[in-house]
Amino acid sequence: MFKLKKRIFEIIVSSIENPIDRRRWLMAEVADLSPRHNGLDDLEPSEVLVLAALFANGVLDYSKISKLTEVTPSSLDDSIDLLNEYDLVSECPNSEEYQLTVKGESACRDIFKNVVIRKRWELKGDLEDIERQFSKLSEL
Repeated sequence: MFKLKKRIFEIIVSSIENPIDRRRWLMAEVADLSPRHNGLDDLEPSEVLVLAALFANGVLDYSKISKLTEVTPSSLDDSIDLLNEYDLVSECPNSEEYQLTVKGESACRDIFKNVVIRKRWELKGDLEDIERQFSKLSEL
């Protein structure tokens, strides 16, 4: 299960790093889940990365979140505060680590599912385009 989550986390990271994907579909997919998960439409890519990192890796301390997400410390503080405000993330009571809440787990599960569905749809389109090109190779 963790391997699957980590692979989907990598897709999310790649999509956030690609301005076209981020603008075209990733953040829209997250915002579309807001009616079921209050607050998702207010999230920035850095907050989505924090959620995804926690979902893919479990409980993490501040430095591991920062390393996985490459979010700057000042932005990470703001991200964690916002995610905590929406009850998506909480600080572990006996350590300085962070974890997803039940609400955060549910939201991430839906985000990860939407990302895989979207990526599958895009890849099918790409494959169909390649097949069309392949069928015309004799015209070269």
